[in-house]
Amino acid sequence: MTLPIGVQIKYFVSTVAVGFLIGIFYDIYRLSRQDKFKRNILSSISDFLFWILMSIVAFIFMLKTNNLNLRYYTFLGILFGYMVYSMCISKYLYNVLNILLYVIIKLLRILFRIILYPFRLIFLLLKNLIYSILNFRRKN
Repeated sequence: MTLPIGVQIKYFVSTVAVGFLIGIFYDIYRLSRQDKFKRNILSSISDFLFWILMSIVAFIFMLKTNNLNLRYYTFLGILFGYMVYSMCISKYLYNVLNILLYVIIKLLRILFRIILYPFRLIFLLLKNLIYSILNFRRKN
């Protein structure tokens, strides 16, 4: 069945968006990995699971946007969207995500220290109290 050109363009744009989305998810995945995994079996398993998840995302996205009409331009659109994202935006977004992750980790550390401060204070007071009691008993 032949679709009108306007519908085909809409479908192509949606597949380009899927490729773009896959690129964003790949940068997030790449940021989460960094150099934690060298080339070992765990790295291969995580890569495999990532691409399975991306296949599911692409499937659901295309199911919602174009009723899963698979045409030759579907795969070209996904590839084109991913390539445009990789060549033009990936470097900048990866740096922004890296800085954002650094700031979030720093804020969580500060928050953790703030939450633990009263407990440390209580611990020090109890430690000093017990030390004083023990020293007092030794002198008497």
